[in-house]
This record gives sequence, structure tokens and C-alpha cells, in this order.
Amino acid sequence: MTPEKIHQFRTQARRFEASVKALGSSTRDNEERLLRDLARLRKQAGRIRDMDVFTGWALTIRPEGEQDCAVQLLEHLGAERYKRAKKMLQQAGKYH
Repeated sequence: MTPEKIHQFRTQARRFEASVKALGSSTRDNEERLLRDLARLRKQAGRIRDMDVFTGWALTIRPEGEQDCAVQLLEHLGAERYKRAKKMLQQAGKYH
């Protein structure tokens, strides 16, 4: 999942949640469960976005003599992002 897809998902999920709440209809159990599950997925997407932001910041750091540490940090952030994206996709697959 690209950073753009993550951003797009979060934006659309937030708009959907706001639309449902704005309608003000009495929420049924199914609607409440849908909103709860959507919020959970949006939160997971936020954690993936956080890894993208951290990676962007890490790319701007140019430590002299510490290139190995910078590479190690980027590898760690990439692995963490991959793990979180995989977890989110697995969770989303349960709702398909």
C-alpha cells in the first residue's frame, strides 16, 4: 500500500464516519459495528502513515560517519511499516 493509498483510505473513512453521524439516525447494531471496525482500520492506517512520516524525516538526516546507523534506522522503519500494513490488510480481509 502506497502512502497515497493510506492517506486516501483514512480520508474516505473519516468522511464516511462523519456522514453516518451527520444523518443522525438512530444507529443500529450493524451500523455501530461497522463504524467501530472502520475506526479500527483507520487507526491501523494511521500507524502506517506514522511510519511513512518517520521515514521521511529519517531521509533528511545526514549524520557524518554514521551512515550505517541511518541505513539501519531506515530498514527498521521499513520493516515496521510492512508489518503494520500486512496486519491491516489481514484485518481488512476479514470484512470482505
